[in-house]
Amino acid sequence: MSARAPKPRYERQVASDRQEALIEAAIDSLKRHGHEGLSVRRIAAEAGVSIGLINHHFPNKDTLIAESYRTFSRRLSDSFEAAVESAGPEPRARLRAFFKAVFSRPNLDPQVLTAWVVYWALLQTSPEIRAIHDEEGRGYGDHFTIHSLESQRPAKEGSRLSAVKELNQTVYRLEKRG
Repeated sequence: MSARAPKPRYERQVASDRQEALIEAAIDSLKRHGHEGLSVRRIAAEAGVSIGLINHHFPNKDTLIAESYRTFSRRLSDSFEAAVESAGPEPRARLRAFFKAVFSRPNLDPQVLTAWVVYWALLQTSPEIRAIHDEEGRGYGDHFTIHSLESQRPAKEGSRLSAVKELNQTVYRLEKRG
């Protein structure tokens, strides 16, 4: 009878795969525990790794949290974009698809909302998250671009599409001031 070698406690992964796994663990920890989920100890436990491994892949906790914000934000924004694109060329259908995507699951899942609240709060105090927010330009207002709703014909002054364009431009200006 041959004895099996004990399974190693941690498996070696490619650095980029490990970073992605740590980012996912940060997102999951934040969704489950809110602001308390931001501790390196909790994120390491969520990922099943040592704290030292987090420090090996990210220079500090703030960088890991900022990268988790980038991933989280992109994922939701991409789902909005996909919904709008699948709605076809009609502006009303695209607008309906956008709002349906924004105001339904997974975006309105309580855990997702918990994460958003923490990220939004960090936007006020974290230079890393603010830089990613500015770099990505993927806030709801920015994502909800005129281009995603325009039809082949120009909007008539005073029409609903014209009003949506004006609203979009206002939201965009307010976000940029932020």
